[in-house]
Amino acid sequence: MPQPISGESPTRPGSLLKIPPVEVAAVAKEFKVFYEKVPGKTDPAKYTINHSAGTYVFDRGGQIRLFVSNGRGPENLIGDIKRLLAE
Repeated sequence: MPQPISGESPTRPGSLLKIPPVEVAAVAKEFKVFYEKVPGKTDPAKYTINHSAGTYVFDRGGQIRLFVSNGRGPENLIGDIKRLLAE
C-alpha cells in the first residue's frame, strides 16, 4: 500500500501518495492514459503534470467498458449506460 508523503496539497489535503515512478508508468500503460511532468519555467523544482482526464465505467465483472472524456454531457451517456445495465 502506498505511504503518504510528507506535506499536503493545499487544495486537496491528504491527497498525496508516494508511488514509485515505475508503478505509475505501469498503471498508465494498463489504463492507456497519458501523463508527463512539466518542469517550472523559473524553478525546475516546481512542476505541473499534464494528464488525461476522464472516468472509466466498469461492468459487473470488473472490466472497463467505457471511457468518458471530461466535458461529455450526461445526455451522451444514457444509451451506453442503459446497454451496460441490461447485460
